[in-house]
This record gives sequence, C-alpha cells and structure tokens, in this order.
Amino acid sequence: MQQRMDASAKMLLSFVAVLGLLANTAGGPFHQSPTSAPSQKGSGGAYRITAHGKQIGAEHFQAVTSGDQMTLTSSAQVTVGDVQQKIESGLDLDKGNAVHYSVETGAGATARKYTLTFDAGVAKAKIESTGHTAERTIKVPSGVVVLDKDVWRQYGVLFAKYDMQKKGVQTFAALTPVPALREYRVEVEFDKPATFESSAGKITVNRFFVRLAEGLGLVALVSLDNTPVEMELPTQDIKITLQ
Repeated sequence: MQQRMDASAKMLLSFVAVLGLLANTAGGPFHQSPTSAPSQKGSGGAYRITAHGKQIGAEHFQAVTSGDQMTLTSSAQVTVGDVQQKIESGLDLDKGNAVHYSVETGAGATARKYTLTFDAGVAKAKIESTGHTAERTIKVPSGVVVLDKDVWRQYGVLFAKYDMQKKGVQTFAALTPVPALREYRVEVEFDKPATFESSAGKITVNRFFVRLAEGLGLVALVSLDNTPVEMELPTQDIKITLQ
C-alpha cells in the first residue's frame, strides 16, 4: 500500500509537472488605483490531497478581493516517500486576468523563485536560484491563466472564465511557471449541476471536465462562486478536497 501511495504521489507531481514539461525552461507589487479605495473581502481555506484515500499533502489558501482586483496566496506541500515538496505563491488579478505572479519552491541549494509580470500579451519572468538569475520574455495570449504546480486554488480563475451561457467545450490559454515556463491549451466542459457535502452542509455546485495536455484530465466540482471544492484525477485515484 505504501508503494502504491508513493507511486500515486509521484503521479500527482508528474501530472502538474507535465504541464511545465510541455515547456522549456520582474515585476513590482500589485497596486490599487490611488483614486479609489473599494472595500476588501477575504476568504480562505485548505485542500486535502489524497491518494488511494490516504493524505499525501495539503494546500492552504487565501483570496482577497477589492473591486475588480483579487489576490490569491497559497502554501502547499506534497510528500513523496520521505521527501516533502513545498510551494509558496501569490497571484494578483485585475478583472480576472493575471498581472503579477510570484512563486517560491524548494529550500537551500534547491530553492528557486519565479517572478512574473503580465502586460500587453507579454509575460516577463525572472527566475532566481542559488547564485543564478535568469530573465525571459514570452508572448502569451490575452487572459492567459496561471495554473502552477500543486496550486489547486488557481483553477478557480480558469472556471471563472467559462461561459455558462454557451456551455460546451471551451478552450483557454494557460501558463505553468514551475518547473518550466510556456503557454499551452486547456479544454473545459460543463457536465451537469451537482451537490457537495461541505462543512456547512450540502451546497449546489457545477461539475466540469478539464482536459490538459498528453491526455491528462480531471473532474472538478466547483461552487457557484467558482471555487473548486473537489478535483479528482480518476486514473490515479488522487483527490483534492476542500476542507
């Protein structure tokens, strides 16, 4: 059983890493308009990550909105055998589109930090590791979605872009900074309304199919405010559940 859990954990890391492996491997803080001071609203939570019913990781997140602007912060970890993978991230959005992103992974000699700014169809990235700094600029489609390694709350940004009036299969551009940096395509399809047993009781959700590259995919239950409450990789028996 332990070998099956370790193998599933590795599959999970491979799942999110494949998004980056499609690729080849700065900006300042997010500023609000000085002429307005809309009230802020915040919400937070945690995801439990399981393989074959056993917990292998968790993600703690916070979402703060102010007018059309939102900041998502996340701290996540997944354990594979005796090794724990960690990632700390912060994503700033304006009207649902990424404007600034920072993410730190690893520790000590393996530590790496990515800082990205988005503007006019371009993503500028600074990648810092021990004793090294590299910069890259890549073209990205307008409205590209950041979907990073082990940061599941970011999928809420993807679902918020889905047009529930049109339904059907809709294609979006996504970017995975870790461990590489490149844009790719994601298909999202609404399946049906469903219910989810939350800590506050049953809630109404929408069920989606998400198709990624290399035949990878997941099934997602998403609240009506576009927060993923459960995501499952059926072929690996891996589940990410909001607590």
